[in-house]
Amino acid sequence: MSRSIGVDRTHLVIRLQAALTAAAAVLLALSWASDATAAPASQSAFALAVHAGHYDVGSGRAETEAGVELRAATAFLGLAHAGGVMVNSGGAAYAYYGLRRPIKLGRWLVVTPHTGTGVYESGASKDLGGPVEFRSGLELVVNMSDWAQLGINFYHLSNAVLYRENPGSNSLVMTWSFSGDPPNRQ
Repeated sequence: MSRSIGVDRTHLVIRLQAALTAAAAVLLALSWASDATAAPASQSAFALAVHAGHYDVGSGRAETEAGVELRAATAFLGLAHAGGVMVNSGGAAYAYYGLRRPIKLGRWLVVTPHTGTGVYESGASKDLGGPVEFRSGLELVVNMSDWAQLGINFYHLSNAVLYRENPGSNSLVMTWSFSGDPPNRQ
């Protein structure tokens, strides 16, 4: 019985990853079709984002996660470079580089599909099968001001079957990002 539950969970994770990848592809295609959907470039060349939340959600053994990411202003086709690190309460660490595509949804909302590649060390946390891991996700943020955003980010880590084992993990985190200087409050 437990074997069939594991197989069903594996199929669910694969379907979730496929759906997330398809949604990101559709959003990217739609955003490239119209320059009006692109989020305006930040006044600053970079933004700093910090996050905290849960690692390996849905597994029944979620751990606390925290991280930081440096985000470049959008460039060619609205894509933006990003690099960061994540650590969790089980001792895992993940350093990555990737691309983001902010898409403005009205005045205050921005949805951002993102993808990347990095190096993972499991520590005493979940073994993802090997050191090279791919990240894909979707972030929804609210522009709090010209320089600050608050959001929620869901992403999946997987080795894309580079190794014999490919359990993958899902993270759900709150993000706080800021760029440039805050307004003078005198």
